[in-house]
Amino acid sequence: MSSLAHIVLPRSPHLWKDPDTFRPERFAERFENPAFEGRWAGYDPELQGNSLYPNEVASDFALLPFGKSCRLTGLSTAPPAT
Repeated sequence: MSSLAHIVLPRSPHLWKDPDTFRPERFAERFENPAFEGRWAGYDPELQGNSLYPNEVASDFALLPFGKSCRLTGLSTAPPAT
């Protein structure tokens, strides 16, 4: 079993330009890192589609908004309330 710290991805300088600087406009800019030699597609805001927020598709999984687990809103492993 492997684990991924979701807090690390959006703060990685390998995946985002100036990750610790508040720059909301970064989500309107394309970003690639040639050091990945094609193994990471980079961030492309055009792939966001009609989504209101940046998503894992546009960022090639360098950003996992709101988490992707059983705690995601609307999903639950608990039995239904009676």
